[in-house]
Amino acid sequence: MSKSSKTYVPNVALALLDIQNADDNIVSATTNIIIGKRSGESLGSGAINNVLLGHDTGNSITSGKGNVYIGNHTDPFVSETNKLRVGSSESSTDLIVGTFGSSIVNQSLTFNGAVTCASNLTITGNTKIKTSAPTTPLAGHIWIEGSTLKFVSSGGVPQTLNP
Repeated sequence: MSKSSKTYVPNVALALLDIQNADDNIVSATTNIIIGKRSGESLGSGAINNVLLGHDTGNSITSGKGNVYIGNHTDPFVSETNKLRVGSSESSTDLIVGTFGSSIVNQSLTFNGAVTCASNLTITGNTKIKTSAPTTPLAGHIWIEGSTLKFVSSGGVPQTLNP
């Protein structure tokens, strides 16, 4: 990076990011962590406290704050605030998408794929169960059919939960 009359504020940028060739606004973004070639190239003066890990990640953030993006080419193609995204260029849908909030009721986490729990799973708060049978019921699926709770055990056969 060549010296100029611009004032540089704390950012961490590792890998092959040539800030002089990126959008000139990146040098006015503050307290961001950028690890990955060509990541965060559009960070503007309103881009604060973002963490971008992976090649070509978070390039649509111009004024977003508090985002965490992990994975090559993880980018929602809009500037957003307080988001968690875990993705890859191998998929058009991020594997994990979350929203950071000021309290637990304002936070969310979505898994765009199957979730396996190798041990106990404890759920606190409200739980959503499908109201119709899945197209191909697999072990672990739970749904309500009429007023009956159904599930598929490890044997792969749908069963009714007896009250």
